[in-house]
Amino acid sequence: MNPLLLIFCKNPILGNVKTRLAKDIGAKNALMIYQKLLEHTAYCVKNTRVKTTVFYDNKVEEHDVWTAIADLKKVQVTGDLGTRMAAAFQWGFDAGYGPIVLIGSDLWELTANDIKTAFKQLISNDVVLGPATDGGYYLLGMQQMEEKVFQNMPWSTPQLWTATLAVLLNKTTAELTQKNDIDHYNDLIKIPELMALLTKE
Repeated sequence: MNPLLLIFCKNPILGNVKTRLAKDIGAKNALMIYQKLLEHTAYCVKNTRVKTTVFYDNKVEEHDVWTAIADLKKVQVTGDLGTRMAAAFQWGFDAGYGPIVLIGSDLWELTANDIKTAFKQLISNDVVLGPATDGGYYLLGMQQMEEKVFQNMPWSTPQLWTATLAVLLNKTTAELTQKNDIDHYNDLIKIPELMALLTKE
């Protein structure tokens, strides 16, 4: 085994992150919340001690929360989410890694144990998924490339989870605990420690 953790994140630029959340709390607060989520994700990753590559959506940040943690920093390819995820996984497998787990960077409920559990599940399963309460998933891991999970999927819709499971019917698939990612104000109000940080704009 040569495990690899991939992290997808956006560059923390005002107006570029948490745009749906920004409609209710303003762009500056949305950026602050996203930076807190990045810090939390980095803390979780640091405690897994797994080889890590961070994929930014725009450009590589030279000095940020990932500098002391990530083994490598790269930029996502252009295209929809499926295209970008597929390219990242393919790069990892081509480089000799496996199993590979990919996470995002906007999950306050994420723990280091979730990531460790995902890799443990891949010892005896083809795929591992972490279901999100909005009908998507916050974590995807696989032993080898499963191209179907990236093709013609209803990205950013409540149907993503069901559609993904449908193309994995002939694969052994493990599921982690369902968690709530933070995309809307209704998600944020469930987290008092983050709500307390909001400022008036």
